[in-house]
Amino acid sequence: MPFTTETPVFKHDCDACTFLGGIMNDGFRWDIYTCMTDIGDTVVCRYGDDGVEYLSAPVKFLHQPWPDSPVMRAATELYNGYNEYVANNTVCYFGI
Repeated sequence: MPFTTETPVFKHDCDACTFLGGIMNDGFRWDIYTCMTDIGDTVVCRYGDDGVEYLSAPVKFLHQPWPDSPVMRAATELYNGYNEYVANNTVCYFGI
């Protein structure tokens, strides 16, 4: 069962990423992913098709306050929702 039935808008070529959902902020679309990397779980916020059109942060930084970043606040909510989904559906996802 997939986490979301929503589909991403932007091209994203990382097979290790899981799409969490999309958000709109100030008229711009953001596709939000989680990705397990060699340094730990990361959240990726993609805003375009070009390879460089994204922001990312290690999950450990999501627990910081983001008063000026609606995108990062939304990414945190999506990531937390995904972890709850994984826990409730007893799916093993990279040790989360």
